[in-house]
Amino acid sequence: YLIIMASIWRWYTARLASHPLPTKMVTSSVILGAADVTAQFTLGEKQWDARRSTLIALYGGCLLSPWLHTWFYTLNRMIKLETRAYKLPWLAGMIVIDQTVGASVALSMFMFTRSLIDGKSLDQIKERFRNDWLNTWITGLHVWGPTQAINFYFVPLQLRVLVNNCVSFGWNTYLAARISKQHQAEKTPVDQDDSSQGMSY
Repeated sequence: YLIIMASIWRWYTARLASHPLPTKMVTSSVILGAADVTAQFTLGEKQWDARRSTLIALYGGCLLSPWLHTWFYTLNRMIKLETRAYKLPWLAGMIVIDQTVGASVALSMFMFTRSLIDGKSLDQIKERFRNDWLNTWITGLHVWGPTQAINFYFVPLQLRVLVNNCVSFGWNTYLAARISKQHQAEKTPVDQDDSSQGMSY
């Protein structure tokens, strides 16, 4: 078993070296698609929504992975942590920049994409962002702050998207479940006696 896993790892790292972006795109598609399937079953969905999982997988490969690939290389060129004599202050700076810019873009892309998949109008998407974006970003700090501290300090640059993908399995399962619950809540009929109420979003 260990020999097989070692062989797979050597093959994967060789693909990363020869075709870094396509390899990361395929990896992200598989992991995010699996995360959405997990979220659906975690919520006890009666039927698997294959369309949603496929679109989430395409989002992971076509949008998120290229963004992370570009962002990590850009951040690395800006800071060059490995060349710094005193690494911890620079590491803290990298995390602040990453969570301010990188995480904000990634979260916005996911929420916008998922809203489109759910068939939301532009006004409903704006309302979803107003209601949920900041709280979700703050929650994410507890996950991605420590993750990126480890990622930037210990993990080689070419493997950082993979680390993010692995953590994203749990994080995007959480996001998908959270948005799905909100989406189901929006379908719940409102009190017919209160004509002033509308949809929850």
